[in-house]
Amino acid sequence: MPKSRFLDLVVSALTQCSLPLKLIKVISLDKVAEILNNAKSVKDDRLFPDSDRKGAFKRGWTHALKPDRTYTDETLETRITWQNLGYRFGNELGPKETSEIEEVYNKLSILYRANRGIHDEQDAKDYREGKLVQITSNYYERNREARRACIAHYGPICQICEMDFEQVYGELGRGYIHVHHKEMISKKGGEGKVDFINDLIPVCPNCHAMIHLGNKCRSVEDMKERMRKNKKGSSISH
Repeated sequence: MPKSRFLDLVVSALTQCSLPLKLIKVISLDKVAEILNNAKSVKDDRLFPDSDRKGAFKRGWTHALKPDRTYTDETLETRITWQNLGYRFGNELGPKETSEIEEVYNKLSILYRANRGIHDEQDAKDYREGKLVQITSNYYERNREARRACIAHYGPICQICEMDFEQVYGELGRGYIHVHHKEMISKKGGEGKVDFINDLIPVCPNCHAMIHLGNKCRSVEDMKERMRKNKKGSSISH
């Protein structure tokens, strides 16, 4: 697409923007594009702009103004997300009114849509799935009675983040929980006894996935400490 045509699309989108004209003049589109172009990262991992992405962008901007929320160069240079892009803009432009930050985000959203539209026309790929594939694997047997005893002892509540599925989903979530083996069964070297109090523990699917991310088996204490450190300034949702 010719550059002039691209700029026409951007100007047209800004003209139709419902925000007051005075806000559009606060930070020019050229300045927004300049900072965006200087945000050099290996990969652009931004998802399609929406209210959640706007919140992440504003959160990153806020973090840039706090000395205890510094983002590392590795984090910034590895990938672009809406949050660390907000951090970049916060570092570059400093404190701004919420309306001004949102206006910058709106302009970035316009650039995102325009650029992705060009990309989709030039590099469209045909993604396919659904092919039947036969897989053979080994499975280590779990003791269902031990699982039930573990849940009866601790209750169906995540022992890391305290997620209670019945509280969130009502009747549908009653009794639902994963049970985690503190030591991976595959490491035990064969069949053995299991202590439903000391060897097993109820965790939600999110925490269970994080425990084993990267084929690891992180301790419950480690996961609680990670949550404690990262809970400041953020909200945890399932």
